[in-house]
Amino acid sequence: MVEGLSRDKEPKKTGNLKLVSLSELLKNDSLLKSYINCYISVFDANKSKEFGEDKSQWDEVWDEEKVLNMLMKIDSQGSDEYLNLFLNEQEEVVGFAHAYFVDNIGNITDLPKNFKDDDIKKDVVESALRFFPDVDSVLAVREFGMRADNRGGLEKLINLVVPLFKKAKLSGVNHFCFWTSKDSNLYKISQLFGFTEVYNFGSKEQDNTSNLLYFVSSIDKFFEKVKELSQK
Repeated sequence: MVEGLSRDKEPKKTGNLKLVSLSELLKNDSLLKSYINCYISVFDANKSKEFGEDKSQWDEVWDEEKVLNMLMKIDSQGSDEYLNLFLNEQEEVVGFAHAYFVDNIGNITDLPKNFKDDDIKKDVVESALRFFPDVDSVLAVREFGMRADNRGGLEKLINLVVPLFKKAKLSGVNHFCFWTSKDSNLYKISQLFGFTEVYNFGSKEQDNTSNLLYFVSSIDKFFEKVKELSQK
């Protein structure tokens, strides 16, 4: 049995979960500050090592101002954004999943920073539709991370997305999508759960492959896999 998964049940909570909209987060000073600190501890190459990361998954530099400006820019675009926050016993944010709803997969906005032009976006969407011709509205996962000193077991990672996926289902959304690096923990989860790789951000000129991949999957398939793992 996968650690923390009880037979025929959803993964039990191993911390406090808090689902908030992005606009709500920006109005809550203490929660916002805790989230920003967690974000930096996950994605900043130097800070992540302070929390026990052997090797940074992302060669990035972040500070409080940069994260806040990013969140405010996203909020100003008027998209339907939600975050599920994982809080420890001290009420610190130590994990998060950030996703947004789009009524058509062609309206996704989150792509790797060097692959944001319209032609690449068109290629990603067309490729996704070849694999999932009936997909329409989607939940696009923007960020996903757990502070290194709070990892351990698959259950915590599953809990990060379950409330978002439940909200999507209640809204009639049946698919989710995201991009990630082959070096990330999310990529490992993608392999375990059988998410469909629909696009590789390789160079068209050199016809090579990239370390960055785009995935699409059904929410029902995710919950079926959770149940399957709980019965092993």
